[in-house]
Amino acid sequence: MQSKIKHFLVENKKTLVLSMGLILILLFLIFIHLPLATGFVNKGYRIYQLTQRYNSLDEMENEIANLKKNNEVLLNQSQITSSMSEESNKLSNIMNLLNTKLKENKLLAVSIKPQEETQEKDFVILPFELELYGNYHSFGRFLNDLESSTIPLRITDFEINSRDNISVNLDFKLKLSAYLLKG
Repeated sequence: MQSKIKHFLVENKKTLVLSMGLILILLFLIFIHLPLATGFVNKGYRIYQLTQRYNSLDEMENEIANLKKNNEVLLNQSQITSSMSEESNKLSNIMNLLNTKLKENKLLAVSIKPQEETQEKDFVILPFELELYGNYHSFGRFLNDLESSTIPLRITDFEINSRDNISVNLDFKLKLSAYLLKG
């Protein structure tokens, strides 16, 4: 029996090699082209779905035009939000600076109220009203720290009041403006 198998293999060696080669080529083509064929089928099905969704080419074009308009609106809203976040970031940086300097100088912030910003030539001006509580020396150090800060600040008005004649601490009302470059 083994000799018959050997004899068959020897005599049909070329045929078997060709058959195996053809099988490998077929497998290769199937595995390579199957995903491509699937992609074509999927695209064809998507086109079929679109044709079922729209009654005419005009309807499809109108839908595309509406989608483009919506995308433009979303892009504009995104740009507005981005510029708003930049402005709030500037405001946040100034608020952080003020709070840090108040803590360092042991002053109590009764209130910090940002006011409506104004614009001059190349600057955005962010005004603030501060109500503080603390001693005179702490207030002096606070003003000195503001003067040496990296953000240009200008004090436009301030008022000092004592709560009573015995206390060392005072009430301070301060109006200041931060000057920031546009852009």
